[in-house]
Amino acid sequence: MRKFVSVLILVACFSLTMQGQSEMSRFQQASDAYDTGRFEQTDSLLQNIANTLPNEYQVKAYYLLALSNLKLDRPEKAEYYTERLLAADPFYTTYNDNPRFVEIVNQLKRGKNMVSTASKLNESEEEVPVPMTLITEEMIQASGCKKLADILMLYVPGMSIVGGVNDNMAMRGVYALGQETMLVMVDGHRMNSISTNGEAFDYRYNIDKIKQIEVLRGPASSLYGNVALTAVVNLITKSGSEIDGGKLSLLSGGYNTYGGSLIFGNGNMHSEYLAWAAFYTSEGEAHNLSGTTHYSEGYNNRPTFDAGMKLRWGDMRISAIGQCSHKVPYYSLLGFDEQYSYDKYTSINGDKPGMSRTNIRMDIEYSHTWGNSTLSASAFGTMERSQIYNVLGDTIPTPAARIFTDMLSTPITTQGSFQAVNWEVYSLGGTISGTFNYKKGNKAQGSILVGAQYENLVVSDGQMLLGGNYNQFIGTQNDFLYSGLEYTVSTFAQIKHNFSKKLIFNGGLHYDHKIRNNKERINTWSPRASLIWMPTSVFSMKGGYSHSYVDAPAFYRSSNLKILSGATNLKPEVMDALQLGATLKWKPIHLKYDVNLFYNNVKDLVYYSQAFDNAGKISMGGIENTLQYNTTKTLLNLTLTYQHPFQVVKFHSTGAHKVCNIPKLLCNVVASQKIIDKKRFGCVWLRTNIHAQSSSESIKNDLKSYVVNSSSSNYIHSQSAYAILGTGCEWESPKGFSVSLDASNLFNTYYELGSLQTGGIPGLGFKLLGHVSYKF
Repeated sequence: MRKFVSVLILVACFSLTMQGQSEMSRFQQASDAYDTGRFEQTDSLLQNIANTLPNEYQVKAYYLLALSNLKLDRPEKAEYYTERLLAADPFYTTYNDNPRFVEIVNQLKRGKNMVSTASKLNESEEEVPVPMTLITEEMIQASGCKKLADILMLYVPGMSIVGGVNDNMAMRGVYALGQETMLVMVDGHRMNSISTNGEAFDYRYNIDKIKQIEVLRGPASSLYGNVALTAVVNLITKSGSEIDGGKLSLLSGGYNTYGGSLIFGNGNMHSEYLAWAAFYTSEGEAHNLSGTTHYSEGYNNRPTFDAGMKLRWGDMRISAIGQCSHKVPYYSLLGFDEQYSYDKYTSINGDKPGMSRTNIRMDIEYSHTWGNSTLSASAFGTMERSQIYNVLGDTIPTPAARIFTDMLSTPITTQGSFQAVNWEVYSLGGTISGTFNYKKGNKAQGSILVGAQYENLVVSDGQMLLGGNYNQFIGTQNDFLYSGLEYTVSTFAQIKHNFSKKLIFNGGLHYDHKIRNNKERINTWSPRASLIWMPTSVFSMKGGYSHSYVDAPAFYRSSNLKILSGATNLKPEVMDALQLGATLKWKPIHLKYDVNLFYNNVKDLVYYSQAFDNAGKISMGGIENTLQYNTTKTLLNLTLTYQHPFQVVKFHSTGAHKVCNIPKLLCNVVASQKIIDKKRFGCVWLRTNIHAQSSSESIKNDLKSYVVNSSSSNYIHSQSAYAILGTGCEWESPKGFSVSLDASNLFNTYYELGSLQTGGIPGLGFKLLGHVSYKF
């Protein structure tokens, strides 16, 4: 009897072994069939054995089944197998997969919002290695805002607006002459100027095309290199399949404001396209003081525009974006608090006083996945033309005219004097990277990313014009920028290792070797290390250290004009940051709370004070809070930030523990409520937003005292604490029509924005804006 039982056991074991070998053999056959495009055979081979395979192969089998059924146009079966995949591996992360498959995974991850900016991988917000703010399309709609700066101010803790030539913003107290310390991207492609690093958060970005905005709060040079000093703002555009037709929008409002956009697209799992075009123009709020007329929030003379397209065909992607914006400066642009008559000055190259930039960027990308590995390669080209049109003043005292004559090396008039500099630059570059996903046992898994990038900068043309009496030209100077090629070669690496489903390490390192146009060599390392702990689905924590740098802009290093003089030996700006955050999610009551403690140490900031120079340093600490309640009918988002400078050395400051124009307390509220939801009538939303901040101080320059003393005479100007309210409503018709009406600064509250050099700039008063759109 014992022998008989032993024989039965041996036979059973042999049968199971042979069955296992047979199943693995079928898995290999199915994998080979998929690689050769035989998707029906892949489905037939795997559908009955996937759940019997070892865990590692089980996940791969469900992956092949999902993709095969997508190829066979069976979305329901693909979703079923994706559910099985996530059941076998709830921590599964997509890596440059089929976009439709990525969308299904994202939807099934228990409603989690997915992001890609932080690690160049699709991952949930909990897995992101640094503090992050995700602004969805619904949140953008709830704000009622049409300008990117306003959206970021309301939702991103630590961001504040600084008045200036363009829409300038500070992140945790760090800012520059323009917005030059935050990297702005569209679908992962850099949009900052290649000559000044600047990028305005204005109407040059059409909101209708945006699916979500991913904001990394803190240094990000370990992945993106130059410019990502304090934050990264990545605008993710909608896919063609999400548009599935077209959308036409028109807007009109106070201060002769007009705008419109057209967006259309379509797609499937094999290919898609998206295209858009938008414009915006506004006279701005006129201020008549001392016989002069100047404007707040004016975007006139040349309309702001945003046009672009993107195509996907299999593993290939092509995109092109063209933009232009020009904001009316409130004061003259030379660092003195002087009023001027904007309308009296002549146009130069189609623009009146202010700073304008027209840029065109094209990208081509290829990405393909083989098993656990993905290879990506891309190339890009950028062309931009910039102009800074400075008003010296409507009336300039004779002593001041002599000073400016010496600085400009050309006699100037005492009435309606102006100066304009314009230049063109080009850049070419490319990136190649590889991602390898690995797994050890049932718990440990991760991914390794390595890559390299090359980019160059070529100054093509530069010219300065001088004029007087508002419209007369009296002199020119060509080649005011030092010519020459400069280029950067970079390498980067990142490892994301999941010790378990609860503990993740994410580390990165970026190395840049740059040769400036004067042959100076710059070598920099940018490391990052983060630890993420997710003990439950309700609570998670993350902490880490990061170091970043931004090289001093080429324009600031290359100008040989006395009035905009740079220094060829300007140092790169560097920042070290420590961050510790926690997130609580109470899904049954739709509540989420996020808190983050930060400490930043920044040095060698580039600033302008009659010339470009490196500042000392700023040490800043603070706490950022975000509370959100979100259902299908209600959205309530609250941000509260407290930031405190510990040390300010040789930077714009009015005393100990103060940074000019930076409030210590920031508070924002966005609320939206669906009050009607009828199948035949449609939906009606009511919304409101509040922005409040504590007082701040700035340094105000006085031209008359400058003339008398032959040196700048500064005094402190205070910007009082304020709160402004916006409100609106929107009706969405079931037939594709949408009509909205929004009022900003509802009570016409007077407030001032702190400015880099000119004291307070009056904020925009009450404004009513109507918007209508039609989806077809």
